[in-house]
Amino acid sequence: MIDALLTSGSQELPIPDTGSLRGDLIAFATELSTFLADPLGRALEHALATPTVDPATIEASAGYFRMRFEIASVIIKRASDRGEIPVCADPSLALEMLIAPVHVRTLLTHQPIDDQFPSRLADMLIHGLQARTHATPRS
Repeated sequence: MIDALLTSGSQELPIPDTGSLRGDLIAFATELSTFLADPLGRALEHALATPTVDPATIEASAGYFRMRFEIASVIIKRASDRGEIPVCADPSLALEMLIAPVHVRTLLTHQPIDDQFPSRLADMLIHGLQARTHATPRS
């Protein structure tokens, strides 16, 4: 069942290419929110969030997220190539920071995700990534 959900989840969440980091992040967060509001998305989220000690399930879940982060990392890499964010930006961490609040709202707090939520997430993430450029090096 997990494998079927993971395969379906991968096909339902395309990686956006809007030409800007902000546009890509908003589209990515919006697609995820829409997917998680659907019965298939909810089933996948609940299946992946259920505590387990089964090694096959743990590996399937970890493999799914590794693959998704690897595929989606192009969003951060393209933005870095365009000079929108520093080259040193960690793609996986940046994407985790974008999607974690979406998952928290849908799985834990059951707060609504309004139309402005993806934009607010994208703006906060971009601000944080760009701040690295202006940060004072530590000794």
